[in-house]
Amino acid sequence: MKARLLALWLLGTAFLLTVFRRLFFGRDRLSEFVNVYGREGLLPVSPEEHEILTLRYRCTACGACDREEQERIAQSRVGYRGMMATVLGGTRSLVDAEAVRATLVEVPDEAIQRAEAACPENVPIVRLVQLIRGHAARQQAAREGAALSP
Repeated sequence: MKARLLALWLLGTAFLLTVFRRLFFGRDRLSEFVNVYGREGLLPVSPEEHEILTLRYRCTACGACDREEQERIAQSRVGYRGMMATVLGGTRSLVDAEAVRATLVEVPDEAIQRAEAACPENVPIVRLVQLIRGHAARQQAAREGAALSP
């Protein structure tokens, strides 16, 4: 009984302190998160970007988007494995967005548009690639900003 009372008192005190701090000493947690983890590539996504990322789950790995990409995949010097791999693996963790963007250097925008048109599941491949490129640019800027700061 004594242990329960002590636990309730500790939890209650912690709760009240948390409420008090948030009311009077609120901080911008998102910018704090970016400052701490931005140089590691962990950046938040906007609700619009999150919505686009959820549309990748439509992909059934049928390979229709890769049918015209076999030659480009075979000749790739940067590790391009095709649009299906980009959709399924490249958008799985945006921490790797810079690496995925690097593999898409050899892929022209017309090929990305053709891959989206060939997709029977209507996966927005063009928007996913744009999201990856944009996120990679933000990661690079965050890393460069972190390198400049002492």
